[in-house]
Amino acid sequence: MRHKTLAILLVVLGCGFHSTAVFAHHGASRWDVDAWGTIAGTVKEFDWQNPHPLLLVDVKNDKGDVETWAVEFHPPNVMSRGVGWNHSTFKPGDQVTIYGHPEKKSVSMVNGMKSLRPVKVTMPGGQVITVDPPGY
Repeated sequence: MRHKTLAILLVVLGCGFHSTAVFAHHGASRWDVDAWGTIAGTVKEFDWQNPHPLLLVDVKNDKGDVETWAVEFHPPNVMSRGVGWNHSTFKPGDQVTIYGHPEKKSVSMVNGMKSLRPVKVTMPGGQVITVDPPGY
């Protein structure tokens, strides 16, 4: 009986540590929520994955050089139910504009790419979709 109680206690404690890490992952501390930015460019790749779909967009900078930006969305189930997206929502070559919050720090998100926390996306057909409503 004593071993069973100890095992249950260890499982409960382990779950508590794991849940703390999950909440830390979803912090917004990397984004400057007081600043706004817009990127417009060509879809390079759209990876419909868990835990977050990732859109890579080639954007021309002020010097005319192309930089790849990473845009991470809410989990697939949220994007699917909320705005009807799926694995084929974006295709390479699509033109998109994304409005959102830039990074606070110069810490790159994916392989040295700049990133933006999306709030609104102008789709290839011109439709503007809010993907991060206030209070989410």
